[in-house]
Formats: sequence, C-alpha cells, structure tokens
Amino acid sequence: ISALKECLEMAHKQLEQCKQEKEEEKKNLEKLQTEMAVKSAQVKVFEEDFKAERNRRIEAYVKLDDMKKEYEEMKKDLSTKRAEVENVGQLLIVKQQQFHDHLETIDKQHKDYQEKMESDLAAK
Repeated sequence: ISALKECLEMAHKQLEQCKQEKEEEKKNLEKLQTEMAVKSAQVKVFEEDFKAERNRRIEAYVKLDDMKKEYEEMKKDLSTKRAEVENVGQLLIVKQQQFHDHLETIDKQHKDYQEKMESDLAAK
C-alpha cells in the first residue's frame, strides 16, 4: 500500500508538473501569438509605407516624363522662334538695303535736278 501510495504521489507530482509545463507552454504560446500579431501589424505598416513610396515615385516619374516632354516642346518652339527671328533679321537687312538704295536714288535725282536747274538758269 505504501508503495502504491508513493506511486500515486509521484504520479500526482508528475501530473502537477505536466500541468505547470502545459500552463507555461500556453503562456509562451500566447506570448508568441502576441509577438506574431505585433510583427504582422508592423509588416502591414511597412507594406502600406512601401506602397505609398512606390506610388509617390511613380507619380514623380510621370511628372518628370511630362516635364521632359514640355522641355522638348519648348526647345522646338524656341528653334522655330529663332528661325523666325533670323528670317525677320534677313528681311530687315534687305529692306534696309532697299531703303538705302532708294535714298541714294532720291539723292541722285535731287542732284541731277539741281544741276539741270543750275544749267537752265545759266543758259538763260
């Protein structure tokens, strides 16, 4: 009976020890689940931050592309305006030369007219 009692006490101690170990494992499991929930939340925050950063960069690249297109368009416009200015400059030079030639013609006609008048006066 005493051996049976000892065996029963030992089984009771082992049962208590198993209950304690089970309780500790349960606490550890809860701790791990809490840590996992925290890590999961951190991952979600990271994913959201990553998506936001990716979207910001995509928007920046699109804006940069638009700015490049605007720049190229402005270069074309500037080239066209330069050509127009050069054409106007050439036209101005031609008109200036024509005006100068016209003034010379008027001066020569005036001189010829004066010489004719002087010659007519001298003839009288």
